[in-house]
Amino acid sequence: MPTFDFEDGKGPINAAQHANGGGWVGSKATVDATAYVGPNAKVYGVAQVKLDARITGYAEVFGGAVVNGSAVISESASVFGGATILNSAQVKGHAEVFGRATVRGAAIVSGTTSVLGRATVLGQAQVADEAIIHGQAIVRDRASIGNSAEVHGDCEVYGDAVVSEKARIHGLSKVYGDCRVRGKAKVAGTSGISGSAVIEGTKEMYVGDVINEGIWKDNRPKL
Repeated sequence: MPTFDFEDGKGPINAAQHANGGGWVGSKATVDATAYVGPNAKVYGVAQVKLDARITGYAEVFGGAVVNGSAVISESASVFGGATILNSAQVKGHAEVFGRATVRGAAIVSGTTSVLGRATVLGQAQVADEAIIHGQAIVRDRASIGNSAEVHGDCEVYGDAVVSEKARIHGLSKVYGDCRVRGKAKVAGTSGISGSAVIEGTKEMYVGDVINEGIWKDNRPKL
């Protein structure tokens, strides 16, 4: 069997070029015949690429990661650890999905985003730019996270909510509806932000805060 160096510090290992696309696949990895691995893509470790999944560009899938369904990993994205990408989800750009994180449905993870821990991104949610999703956070429906925002802990962001511009969502908080959280705003504890509310500037929302309308920003007193 030929060998290939996946440049992971382990030197050349037994590998073969996948019949559908020509990309290199390590001998311990599993890639279905129906899956596509492009000529510059790599699959190694004990990773699995199943059904009609596509690994294109310079993307890498390794460790114990699983890419299934019609999911696409493209450009220079990496999926590794015990991460799972399912359905028609996309991971692209320089995004990384790792740990026990899951991306499924029609969700898109792009830019230089990191999704890790046991976080889940699903539905039609989009995570972009330099956003970070971790802990056991859930981002779903049509929610959008971007511009260096961070979502972590056991919180949920859903509906059509938008979190951007270095905003932080954590704790057990819920951000949903058509609300916007932006700037350097923080939503924590058991706060609930919904409706048409806008949280921005340096505003901080804590335990028990429930907001569903209006603009809240900077150093205004907490409710």
